[in-house]
Amino acid sequence: MSRGIRLAGAVAILAAALGGIWLLREGGGGDATSAVDSVRRQAAEVAGDGENGAAAAIPVEGAPVRRDTFVLWVTARGETSARQAATVSTRLQGEVESVPAGEGQSVERGEVLVRLDSTEVRLDLEEARATLEEARAQFRSMTLTDGELTSDSLRRQRREQARVRSGLASARVELERQRSRLEATRIRAPIDGQVASVSVSPGDRVASGDSLLSVVDLSRARVDVRVLESELPAVEVGRQAEARIAAYPGRTFPGRVVSVNPVVDAGKNTARVTVSLQNPRARIVPGMHASVRIAGRLHEGRTFVPQEAIVERDRREVVFVFAPSDSGSAVGRARWRYVSTGLENDRYVEIVPGEETETLEPGEVVLTEGHTTLAHDARVRLRNADSLDAGQGGGR
Repeated sequence: MSRGIRLAGAVAILAAALGGIWLLREGGGGDATSAVDSVRRQAAEVAGDGENGAAAAIPVEGAPVRRDTFVLWVTARGETSARQAATVSTRLQGEVESVPAGEGQSVERGEVLVRLDSTEVRLDLEEARATLEEARAQFRSMTLTDGELTSDSLRRQRREQARVRSGLASARVELERQRSRLEATRIRAPIDGQVASVSVSPGDRVASGDSLLSVVDLSRARVDVRVLESELPAVEVGRQAEARIAAYPGRTFPGRVVSVNPVVDAGKNTARVTVSLQNPRARIVPGMHASVRIAGRLHEGRTFVPQEAIVERDRREVVFVFAPSDSGSAVGRARWRYVSTGLENDRYVEIVPGEETETLEPGEVVLTEGHTTLAHDARVRLRNADSLDAGQGGGR
């Protein structure tokens, strides 16, 4: 309902009521003074000026004025990668018996991913065991009378000769080699992670050195970005960062700078910076496009408001400050103030002292939506009053 319609309704109510009051007076009945007061209340409520005037207030949204560290961000783009990735290959040739691990499956270090047919290897292992038993028997035969020797050094020398002549030493080595080969038929995960890029199936023949699959650790994601040479001095290891992933519009993933390459690419005037991102439920997978912003220059103790709060009146910058009608009320007045602005990032604008401008105090609420066409002292209602939090946040 428009203000004009509400006023017209108020006039109609007033006219009808006055007619009733005249009749009361002429007839000598009722309380005319009470009737007048009632008419006034009804007219004020219809016009939006009474106790029920909240319904007539213009709906707006606001945000608190903040005083905190103001951040000038360094922005760059890149592609995501895994925190760690390992290519799993075989050191044996043979036939694939089974592939217990499927793509996307979570696995732990040491878990079997691929099994090769081990028939031939087991036979070789049994043969190595038999050879070792023969070598032990030969060794015992050669050293049977060594107990009769009185010289310890001579006894040790004869045992060493017997170990070589019997083949005991080489038989032990061969047995360990065959055990190792048997273990190699069970190809295991080198790290915790998820299985990716499986390239074999049961029945395939593989050769020594063939890549079978990979395991990627997605507990955190990494993004390599190229930062301009001019902005590189503002970037340090450990600085706060966040990324927006094209696959998840409207969501940000927090992280930190983990490395800064000290070498600048002369052709592009950029250097590589690596950011590690939190990756809940492994949503970020390698190869996604990411827009990253890194906390660059930090300016402590600055007062700032959201960019949306700034409007222009008579070629001057203005903010509308919400003045509640009562303490804690979501209904009040929008009162503009001329302000001077300073630093600016992609979300916030710094408010600085200036000539013929006013300052803002932390915790005051400035309007950020529905305010661009307001007049000074307009009656408004904060739609997001319950979600306002004046105590937290920085110029980030």
